Amino acid sequence: MARAALGQSLGSWALRLGVTPGAREAVEAGEPGGGAWESVLVADPDGASGGPAPPGLAAEGAHLLLAGPPEGFSERDRDFLRTLPETGRIRLGERRLRSETAALALLVWTSLHAEKDA
Repeated sequence: MARAALGQSLGSWALRLGVTPGAREAVEAGEPGGGAWESVLVADPDGASGGPAPPGLAAEGAHLLLAGPPEGFSERDRDFLRTLPETGRIRLGERRLRSETAALALLVWTSLHAEKDA
């Protein structure tokens, strides 16, 4: 379904949706083709509410977008994400969003900023 949507929208970003036990595991697993992520962007209620895209977002390559579970990331994951260099933290609004809504909002925000900055 993701490939059909990519073709229909004439998009250039192929999506890979997945679930991992935690944010740390998702980051450490690396991108599907092997190697590290070009950038990591996290939906974070304590993040910036707008502004410029994080460094490296418009670059080609694999980017990891993280939207946590309904209760938020675990303390262990939050601590780990704070230690990552060049991790963008984006606040998606004043209200808590459902996980799937947060993921979609993060994808839209990323798409808009990458197109604007490219």
